Amino acid sequence: MTVRPPNINKLGRDALEIIRKYKEKKRKKMTDFITSQIRTWVPIAVGAIISWLATLGLQIDSNTQAAIVIALTGLIQAAYYTVVRLLEKKFPKLGILLGTPKTPSY
Repeated sequence: MTVRPPNINKLGRDALEIIRKYKEKKRKKMTDFITSQIRTWVPIAVGAIISWLATLGLQIDSNTQAAIVIALTGLIQAAYYTVVRLLEKKFPKLGILLGTPKTPSY
C-alpha cells in the first residue's frame, strides 16, 4: 500500500481562497461600520449647527442658551433623520443628505 502525499498546490489554493474570503468579509464589515458612522454623525452635526444658529439672535444668558442648544439639537437631529429616511425610501439618491447614499448592511 502506497501513501500519497497531499496535493500541496490544492491545499495552498484552498488556504489562499479562505484568507481572501476572510479579508473581503472583514473589509465589508469595516465599510459598513464607516457608513453607519457617517449616517449617524451627519444628522447630529446638522442638528447642532441649526440649533446653534437658531440661538444666535437670542439675548439670554449662556447657561440658558446652552440648554436650548442641547434640547434643539436632539429634536432637530431626530426630525432631520426621520424626514430624510422617509424621503430616501421614495428617492434613494436623497440618502446623500445623511452623508452617504449607501446604507450599511448588518
